[in-house]
This record gives sequence, structure tokens and C-alpha cells, in this order.
Amino acid sequence: MATKKSQEDRKKKEKKDLQSDKRLSGYFSPAPSQQKTQINPEDSEENLETNYSLIKEAQIKTPMTEDVLTKNLEKFHRAIGEDMTANMRELKQEFKMIQVKLAEMEENLKKFEKKHNTCQETIAGLTNKIGVLETKICDMEDRSRRANIRIRNIPEEVSNEKLEGFLLEFFKNLISDGDLHDYLTDRCHRLPKPYNASETLVRDVMVKFHSYKTKERIMAAMRNKPTVEEKFKNLIIFQDLSFSTRSWRKTFKDLLPTLRQKNINYRWGFPSTLRVFWNGKTENFDSKESLNSWMELTKIK
Repeated sequence: MATKKSQEDRKKKEKKDLQSDKRLSGYFSPAPSQQKTQINPEDSEENLETNYSLIKEAQIKTPMTEDVLTKNLEKFHRAIGEDMTANMRELKQEFKMIQVKLAEMEENLKKFEKKHNTCQETIAGLTNKIGVLETKICDMEDRSRRANIRIRNIPEEVSNEKLEGFLLEFFKNLISDGDLHDYLTDRCHRLPKPYNASETLVRDVMVKFHSYKTKERIMAAMRNKPTVEEKFKNLIIFQDLSFSTRSWRKTFKDLLPTLRQKNINYRWGFPSTLRVFWNGKTENFDSKESLNSWMELTKIK
């Protein structure tokens, strides 16, 4: 009896050890995807369920070996490398296209730059020509007015019909030794008022002589401040100049008082030129800037 009982105990222990070995073998066996599990068809239903649970448990708890990890990393590395290679290939193509477009743009910019420089040179040349032509036209207009004068402050009561007689009397007061024929005028008339001028402003009178020499004599006589009748004392005489010349002369208005304070004589010349007489020399200026530089250099200003 004792022997039979010991044999049964030994069989139970062997069966228990076998089940334990099966459980432990799952932890040290390869991954389920690489392990071929064979099930004996003669196993009972209970054994099949046990084997299935063991396989499932092995699938969940099986640790990843170094070989499997290495293979997975290599596979992952290859996938990343292939993606990066494909992306780099696309980027290289796009970069080449951009380089081609940039080269075309640079070539076009060079062409535009040449055309722009040519246009600038042409514009500069045309600007100089226009300036020369404007100066010549202005000079021609001023020369066509050389025999003209403008007289200010002649009362409006003096009508156009009486203007010629009034002016003849004024010229005789101004130059008493002149011949009557020297003061004959080609025409005389009033000029329109300036824009936005007051209604009480007296209009200027333009007078054109037969000869510019007569005009020069009258202008010289006015500079000497002669004694005239009371009704002529407020009259002021100006040269009849073009609008461009008058505008150009106005640019000097800030500097001319300094010349007068220093008793430096000056005179307007043709074409648009300011002549300054200083230390026995004649200096010609065609712009305010040139006159200002000269005054600073000579310490006049």
C-alpha cells in the first residue's frame, strides 16, 4: 500500500513540475510571431484550454530580446532613411528649379539695370536740353520786352484815352532836355490785376517805346531820383520782364539787402545773371546758392 501511494504522489509531482516548466518556458522562448506552437490533437479539451492560456500569457509577457530589438531598430532606421532620401530628392529638385528661376531673374535684372541706366542718362541729357531751351526762350521773351517799362501807381481815374498824354507829360518832367519825338510810345495800356489782388489795387501800366534806348534813358533818370511834379512823385518804374525771370530774381531777395548794406553795387544782366561789382572786379552769379557761397567765402555775409 505504501509503495502504491508513493508512486501516485510521485506522478502528481511530475505533472505539477511539467506544468510549471511550461509556464516558465514562455518567458524565455522566442516571440510568438517567430515560435511555432504545436498542439497535440490527442490532448483533452482541458489541456487545449490550458495550452491556449499559456500561449496568450506568453504573448503578453514575453520580453523583447536583443536580436528582435536590433532588427526592429534597423527596420525603423531603414524606413526613416528611405523617407529622408525621398524628401531630399524632392527638395533637390525644388532647389534646382529655384536656382534656375533666380538665374533668370538675375539676368532680367541686369537687362533692366542697363535699360534703367540708359533711361537715366537720356533723362539727364533731355533735362539739360530742356533747361537750355527754357533759358533761351526766357532770354528771347525778355529781349522782346527790352523797349517796355511797367509804371505803377498811375491813378485809375486816368482813362486809357488819357494815358498817352499823361505819360508824355511825365516823361518831359523826368527828362526836360529830350525831344518830343523821343518819348513817343508804340502802345500803352493797363495790365490785369494779379490773382487774389485787392479791389482797391491800382493796375500797372505797360508802355512800349519805339526804341529801347529811350527806355534806358528813362530808367537811368529814375535812378537819379529827379524832382518832378507832385502828381508824379508816387510813380514807380520797373522793367517789363517775363514771369520766369521775375520768379528767378525773387530767389535773391534774402541776399540783396546785405549787398546794399555793405554798399556793394550790383546789376541784373541778360540772360538771367546777377552782376556784382566788388574790389574792382565783376562777379557773375546765376543762382542764389552761388551768390551765397561767394558771400561766405569773401566774408561779406
